Amino acid sequence: MKIATFPLLILLATCLVLSPAGCESYHLARPHEGAADLLPLEAYPRIVVEHGLHKLLVFGDPVVDVASDMRPMKVAVPVRIKSYRAGANLQYQYVFADEHGRSVSESGWRFERLPPRWRRDLTAAALDTGAVDFRLEVRRAR
Repeated sequence: MKIATFPLLILLATCLVLSPAGCESYHLARPHEGAADLLPLEAYPRIVVEHGLHKLLVFGDPVVDVASDMRPMKVAVPVRIKSYRAGANLQYQYVFADEHGRSVSESGWRFERLPPRWRRDLTAAALDTGAVDFRLEVRRAR
């Protein structure tokens, strides 16, 4: 009699363990949370270059005309390609930000042809007099 009840107990225990899982047809889940950016805003580079171009281009110190009540901020960044043989077709845009780091205007993508070893200035002016900072984004022409 003990032998016959043992398999019955195992069957009963298995049914009790598996039955709640089988009844649960809807699983309520939270959306995934975004990860915190460990790079502080102050450490983010002012000149951001598409992968691969960082080996081909060199940049000089930015020349910044600070905004006033009547005139928006204007920026010029000198750039040249290190190659002796080939030039490059680039696109660039400036993103201008206020004192809190929020974007207030963009220059839009502009085209620039860089001959080998020649220096060019990538320039733009903010559309808003509240701009106090900038970020220059450079990519291959599309």
